[in-house]
Amino acid sequence: TSRGILYFIGCFFPLQMIWLMKMYYDSRFAVGDDMFHKLYEFAGLIAVGTAVLHIRPVSILSDTKNKADMFCLSLSFAIAAVLGLGRYAELYVKGIGQSCLRHAARWDFIWAFPAFLCYTASACVSGLDFYGHGKDYDYSNRVANGYGDPSNQLYHEISRTGEINAGHIHHLTDSQSENLGPILLLLVGALSSSALLVAMVSTLPGGGQHKEYMVPMNVSFAIHRWGEFTMLVLGESVLSLLIVDVVESAGYFKTFFSGVISITLLEFLHFRSQPHRADDHAIRRSKEAGIVFTSLMQIYSASLVVLGTSYKMLLYEHVHEANKLGDSRRVLSNPFARLLVANAEPNFELADRQQREAQLFCISMAVVWACSDLMIVNHRGLKDNFGRCRFSHAGVLRLVGSILVLLRVGLICFIATLSQWVTQPSLLAFVGLMGIFTQVCLRVIGSVYFGPVFR
Repeated sequence: TSRGILYFIGCFFPLQMIWLMKMYYDSRFAVGDDMFHKLYEFAGLIAVGTAVLHIRPVSILSDTKNKADMFCLSLSFAIAAVLGLGRYAELYVKGIGQSCLRHAARWDFIWAFPAFLCYTASACVSGLDFYGHGKDYDYSNRVANGYGDPSNQLYHEISRTGEINAGHIHHLTDSQSENLGPILLLLVGALSSSALLVAMVSTLPGGGQHKEYMVPMNVSFAIHRWGEFTMLVLGESVLSLLIVDVVESAGYFKTFFSGVISITLLEFLHFRSQPHRADDHAIRRSKEAGIVFTSLMQIYSASLVVLGTSYKMLLYEHVHEANKLGDSRRVLSNPFARLLVANAEPNFELADRQQREAQLFCISMAVVWACSDLMIVNHRGLKDNFGRCRFSHAGVLRLVGSILVLLRVGLICFIATLSQWVTQPSLLAFVGLMGIFTQVCLRVIGSVYFGPVFR
């Protein structure tokens, strides 16, 4: 649903912004190997871990009056942001190195500050919402104020049943306790800091003169960290498949192995699309290319998370079917499976649910492929990529290059619209696998004809 997408990006982008701030810092500065800085790093990990712990279903995060999870999530993000600002403050006061060190620390503090303000505001709003009313707010104030009001839904329910049921009252008033303010503040904080970083980098002079104002990144270090982050996201996708209860049916295993093989091929496709040398990277090519790469990686990473989740949804269709039929062949994968993933009954009818899952799967897959291709173009530039298709031979290779480009664009369009005519889970997963395999084949053919993308 649209609310689900809002809460996903509202949780993902602030979390990735914290990671990006840390990577950006570590790629330019080194701190002492002393107890203080070790404890400081440990505090940062605790803050991030606490935030991840409180990323819960939308029904819980949106209920800020009765649940403290949104407050804990926002507070954890705010603490992580404070620790990030503390690094820049220490750098400004005690940093040793280039003459531009203090200027760089001041700029980094400025672009990270809006996120801190928004995260803190989100914590204040959700905290006041929860602690300002207390846990008994729904059952005292709302019952007392709504009992005799014919316009209140609760009035009609009590009139119909003749009794007050606390659980039903909570269900009826759930929508009234929803507060979108905190999640919107989290999203605005992450996006505002990203926009400010883009604006500040865009104003830097070119031709290497930016080194007079900013400490340059260690591009090789950044390449390694981005690779680790991608592996982490892909690993989460595999974990999502492994923690689903096993159903001994052909459709289940077809979906499962299609998902595992697809994630493995996506890993191969990703590292084939990324340079391993700093001189080939977009960040080294120009500041504008570096901005585009960072933006694409954020969208790409979010799409990979959605894709991994959609594979889990497709797999759960077989679990729901087994539950409905009372299939004795269902096997619980491990005693902690129900603690790791939600196993509640689905909220939508079968056809509507499968259509939503198919759209999520296909759109996320298409975005992953599109971002991967755009990053290749961004690393080398449009002129250089077009030049790979120009050879002295009599038109044959140029024709092959055009065909390969059209096939890759057509494949993205095909997978983006696949949900309009295919919604069956196992078939959808298998077609997705074939699409990824075709992408890999097109990359290999392109490398054979035109040479490797990167040296």
